[in-house]
This record gives sequence, structure tokens and C-alpha cells, in this order.
Amino acid sequence: MPAGIFFITARPSTLPRLQQLAKEVGLTFDATASRPGPDAVKLKKVRIGLWDRYGGSMPSGWTRWIFEQFEFPFEVVYPKALDAGNLRSRFDVLVFVGGIPGPYNAAASAASSVAPGRELGGPNLYFDPCAYSFASAWELGNLGRNTLIGPSLVKWDFSLAKNFAVTEQWNLQFRSELFNIFNHANFSGPAASMFSATGGKQGTAGVISRTLIGNQRQIQFALRLTF
Repeated sequence: MPAGIFFITARPSTLPRLQQLAKEVGLTFDATASRPGPDAVKLKKVRIGLWDRYGGSMPSGWTRWIFEQFEFPFEVVYPKALDAGNLRSRFDVLVFVGGIPGPYNAAASAASSVAPGRELGGPNLYFDPCAYSFASAWELGNLGRNTLIGPSLVKWDFSLAKNFAVTEQWNLQFRSELFNIFNHANFSGPAASMFSATGGKQGTAGVISRTLIGNQRQIQFALRLTF
């Protein structure tokens, strides 16, 4: 059986489906009197795993969209599954969307990308600054607006109140309010200035150097008297 030939077993429902495929896709089907020889390989669905970090990322989102548009079944693989190992029993292929081959060194003019496997989205390197190039003289940039999503904001607030009846007309309320009770670090946006006036790469591009101002845990108490 020549390479690249697919054999489909004849069944009552096979013919109308093949006719539909031939019409939609333009494939050619020929009938054969015998089954293929022993060198044929039985096909099976490829089990695809798509690596993603917690909270998602823009590259993985676009990859998901492509898989869904072309109806490729896939399963999202998070870091916990990678640490557990034994991925060969679950997947035939793993797709990693973060990291492009080559070292990243903002101070070196030859730098072209981040190191393979380097995690993006953290404060040390929120995005790959080497994915952008300096516009030539008399040339306008073509980067779209709002193409980068900033760090997420996670904040838990909590309040507790107790009412005390002083008299029939006078009431006293004690309140305690806690903002960002778990003191979760919420980062500000990354440094977005990637090039100097002469086109050199800025060493802080893509780096988050501070958290949001006034976002640390805050606790306040209050007394309210009503009459």
C-alpha cells in the first residue's frame, strides 16, 4: 500500500459520508477488493496537551482558538500536572506556547528572544520584549491598541459589625473592616518602554518593579451612634 494512502473499512454508513467529504473537501476515494498489507498503520486520535499557566495567557488563548476552529480535541495542562509526571500515558504531544529559542539579554544587541521554557507573566519578565522591533526611520509602528493585558487584581475585603442597644432610642454599632485581608500582592503594569531614542533595547522592558500603591492589607475600626 503506497505511503499517504488511507484505508477505510466499508460499512453501510460509509458511502454517504465519503461522498459528502469528497464534495466538501475535494478528496478522491477509490474502492479496493482487498485490505491493506501488514505494513499499514492503524490511525488513532492524537491526544494533545496544551500547556498553560494559572490564570491563562495570551499565547495559549490564541492557540486554543486555533484548535477550536479546526476542531482539534485538546486538554489544558497546568504546572501541577507537569510536576506529577507520567504525561506519556495521557498525551501523544504537548504544546508549549511560552518561550522562543535563543537567550535573552537586553543589554546585548544580538539578543532576539527569551530562553526556551522561561516563564512569562511574572514580575521578572511579564512579556517578551524581543517580540517587538524598533521602527525604521520615517516608518510608523503597527502595534495594535490594548494588545497586552496587565496583571490581574485579586483582593478579598471583609467586614464585621455588632449592634448594641444602649436605650430604646440610642444604638451603638461597632464595625471592623479589613481590605485585602490575605495581603495578596497585586502588581502594577510592566515597564513598557522597550527602546531608547537610538533603537537600543531597554534593560527594564517587561519587568514589573512595584506593586499597586495603597493595596496592602488595611484594617480600620469604627463606632457609630444612632438615635
